[in-house]
Amino acid sequence: MQMGGQVHAITQAGSPYRSERNGDWIKIKIHHRQEFVVVGYTRAAAGIGSLLIGLHNDAGELTYAGRVKSGFDSRTLTELRPRLRALERPVTALKDSPRFTKGVDVAWLEPVLVCEVRYAEITPKGNVRHAVFQGMRDDKPAAGISLESSTPEQPPEPRKTQIRITHGERVIDPSTGLTKRQLADYYARVGDWMLPLLHDRPVSLVRAPDGIEGEQFFQRNTTGLAIPDIETMHRPSGKPAMLINTSKALMSAVQMSAIEIHAWNATTTDLSRPDRFILDLDPDPALPWLHMIEATHLVCVVLQELGLVSFLKTSGGKGIHIVVPLTPKDDWTAVKTFSQAIVKHIAKLIPERFSAVSGPKNRVGRIFIDYLRNSSGATTVAAYSVRARPGFAVSMPIWHEELSMLQGAHVFTIQNVFRRLDSLIEDPWAALPNTAQTITAQMRKKLGIR
Repeated sequence: MQMGGQVHAITQAGSPYRSERNGDWIKIKIHHRQEFVVVGYTRAAAGIGSLLIGLHNDAGELTYAGRVKSGFDSRTLTELRPRLRALERPVTALKDSPRFTKGVDVAWLEPVLVCEVRYAEITPKGNVRHAVFQGMRDDKPAAGISLESSTPEQPPEPRKTQIRITHGERVIDPSTGLTKRQLADYYARVGDWMLPLLHDRPVSLVRAPDGIEGEQFFQRNTTGLAIPDIETMHRPSGKPAMLINTSKALMSAVQMSAIEIHAWNATTTDLSRPDRFILDLDPDPALPWLHMIEATHLVCVVLQELGLVSFLKTSGGKGIHIVVPLTPKDDWTAVKTFSQAIVKHIAKLIPERFSAVSGPKNRVGRIFIDYLRNSSGATTVAAYSVRARPGFAVSMPIWHEELSMLQGAHVFTIQNVFRRLDSLIEDPWAALPNTAQTITAQMRKKLGIR
C-alpha cells in the first residue's frame, strides 16, 4: 500500500501477496479532497476553460497549485461566468506568477472564492494532478485555505472494485515483448485522462484473444460475449450500445482481451445528434511525414476560415485525426454532408495533395481525408487508446503548435506516454468539452451546400 503517493493494491480474495506483479493484483488510485482559493481562470469559447487555484503557505502567501479542467457541467459554468468576471483584476494575487503555454488566455481574480477539488496527488512543485472540480465552497473564507485541510478519500471497498487480470504474463505484442499485464497497467493509469472523454459515449472494442498476431475481432455490442461491468444502452433501432464509464469497466474490457477502444461521435444525451465530427487524414504509406504535417495545417486553416475550432490527436498509426466539437443540433446526415463538403472543397483546391474518395488507388501519392466516420454508428479510435499493432502506439491528443515537432503519428507508446502526460502543464484538449459551436448557414454557403 502506497498511501503517500496515489495508489494502493487490492487482490482477488484468497490470493497471497507477492512482491512481484502477477495476474491477481491491480492498482487502484486513491484520491484526495481539498479546498483551494480560486485565483484566476483561463478563457475558452464557452467562457471558462479551467480554474486556476492556489493555497496559502506558512507565511500566509498565496502559491500556485495548478489548474482544474474537468468536473464542470453547463449549469455550473453558466453560474460561474458572471461571478468570475466581476472579480477580475489586472495582475495575479499569487506570490509568483506561473508560466503558461503561448496562446493561453488568463484572467486573474481577487482571491475571495473557494472551490473544492478532488485530485490524485500534489507534485513536488506544488501542483495538483488529475484535478476534478467538486463544487464551490461559499461557506469557507479564502484567507484560511492551506494544505493542512487536505484529506484523502476512503479507498474503495475491495469486493466492489477488484478486477483480476488472468494470464497477465502472456505476451500480446511479440515485437516488443509487451504483456497483457503491461497493457492492463497502462489502461489503469491512463483512466483519469481517458474516461472523461468516453463518458456516456457508445464504444466498440478491438479484441485480440491470441495477441496482435492472431485473429482480431471488432466488437460493437455485447451480443454473444457479455463483458462484466460494461453498461449497455438499448437503442430504438439496432443492438444495445456498450458504454465504458468507469475504471472497472475499462479493466474488464482489457481482461476480455480488448486492446483498442473506439468511440461514437455522440453521447447518450442524444444519440441522434452528434457532438463532434472527425476528419481522419489517411496517407499513402509511401508519403513522407512532412506531407502529413503540411496537410494537417492546411485542413485546420480551412476549418478556421469557416469559423470552427479544432483539436488534434495522433492516430497511433500513420495519420492525424482532426476533431471538431459541436453543440448537438444537427442530425447525422447534416453533419456528415457538411464534413464531406469540407473534404471535397479541399480536394478541389489541391487535387495533387488530397483525395475525397476512399480506396488505396485513389490516394496514391495523396492523402484521403476520411469523413465516413461521421455516420451514425461509425466509430473512431478513442483518445489514449492503444493500437493493436506492433509497438503498442497510442492515439494521443496534441497541441496544434507541436505538430511540426513530431516525427510521426506512432511516436507515443504505452512505454513512453506517461513521460509526456506527467510533464504537461496543460491538457491540449482542456477546452474541448466547453467549446460551443454549431454549423451555420453561412458555413454551408461557403462550401456550396444548403
